[in-house]
Amino acid sequence: MPGTFLIGEKKDRPGVYFRRENYGGPDVSGATNGIGAAIFQADWGPLNKVYDMDLTMKNDIADYFGNDPHTQILKEMFDGGAITIRAIRCGDDDGEPSSVILKAINPSNSASVDAVKISAAYPGAREFSVSIRTNLITELRECIIYDGTVIFEKYTFDAGKNEVANLIAALNKASKNFIATAIGDTAQEGALQTVTQVPMTGGKNPTVTAASYDRATNQLERVKWNCIIVDTDAAAVHSLIQSFVDLSYEMGHFGIGCVAGNSSQDLEERMNLAASYNDEKMAYVLNGWRANSGKVYDGYLAAARIGGMIASFETNASITHEVVKSALSLTEPLTNGEIIRAIRKGCLVMTLNDSDQIWVEAAINTLVTPDTDMDEGWKKLRRTKCRFELMDRVNSTCDKLIGKINNDTDGRQTVMAAAQKVLNTMAGEKKILDSSYVYEDPANPAEGDSAWFKLAIDDIDSLEHIYLTYQFRFSANSDNSAETNNPSGV
Repeated sequence: MPGTFLIGEKKDRPGVYFRRENYGGPDVSGATNGIGAAIFQADWGPLNKVYDMDLTMKNDIADYFGNDPHTQILKEMFDGGAITIRAIRCGDDDGEPSSVILKAINPSNSASVDAVKISAAYPGAREFSVSIRTNLITELRECIIYDGTVIFEKYTFDAGKNEVANLIAALNKASKNFIATAIGDTAQEGALQTVTQVPMTGGKNPTVTAASYDRATNQLERVKWNCIIVDTDAAAVHSLIQSFVDLSYEMGHFGIGCVAGNSSQDLEERMNLAASYNDEKMAYVLNGWRANSGKVYDGYLAAARIGGMIASFETNASITHEVVKSALSLTEPLTNGEIIRAIRKGCLVMTLNDSDQIWVEAAINTLVTPDTDMDEGWKKLRRTKCRFELMDRVNSTCDKLIGKINNDTDGRQTVMAAAQKVLNTMAGEKKILDSSYVYEDPANPAEGDSAWFKLAIDDIDSLEHIYLTYQFRFSANSDNSAETNNPSGV
């Protein structure tokens, strides 16, 4: 009779025994791409919690976070190419939910008494109103909650002496946005009064300060994202975002922050501010544009759109000279000298191409002066994002081996083979060169439960500078023959 065996085990009974092993090593972790993170203020929605939104929600943002104009950064990030956004509505704990009290007729004395309180599930000043009516066709009772003049939610419940209980049961079962509770017990058997769009009152938006954004970043420590944006041009908040992306990097998370200057600031001041970040993990959008709809993209709205582009581009390409969709004209055209100076100071500049389309002049981050352990490649968004992707994929792949292999020659070879498999995969994806390899660190021999490795990586840059030398001659019968000057043979 066959059965399983453990390594080193010797069975008493004769027979065939088996076990299974992973001959191919751990699966190679794939790229995490197209994920944005956004921190913003709003008049609706969960507060200080990560709420994942996918592309199918792009046109329904108001359903989740209300009508505050700051929520536009979510749409802009989607328009930039993000497929998922880790959305966080930020604010202090001083907000209040709106509510309304519905009355019923006391069957014992026909008096009108308070019967049901409907409260919003989230704090905020979003303007809701409530109607109670009878459907003339079905004769069922209906409770309708309006967002302005648009129906937001609707519940049906049986008419009769138990209308209060029926409404509470129907609403609490169907809605995640509102809570219904009974008021006292004098009208529990009475019919609800018919009302038309009675306002829900008392709602108050939470206070939002720089500290609110700081607290919100704590929620993003446990999830992955490629690029983070905020709904403000405040330098203090931008500084907090830089601190957060730096901390995230130290904790093994690889993301980029994207902020923008506002045209109300002096141009040179903005350039100097970008240079002051001097960080490969921060992108600074210098100038904005006007869309064909007339909307102006200046400051954080521009950062939101470009942030979506940064989050979504594959690392075998670049967004250098990528055209910004729906952009009609520059709000702040720059001279050639200003463009060069801005690039040298780490600014991501919007310019015009030969077709008068607005595009990204050079996809760079704010790193101006690399540290001694950094090369010039860290100045490029493509190479930085590619390097972050590589580290993330190798780390995730090797993490699956922790505690599963011995710290001997075979075990360390398993680690190197797993890491090399990631390198080979990324080379096949045209993200790095196939000359990249893994080896044990000769300066730090393995000991105890620790082993040290090095990865020699040759990553690929985009071709962004083409130099053409045009050679002309007065006559084809000159001393230099065509064969001599045409090495290609064409």
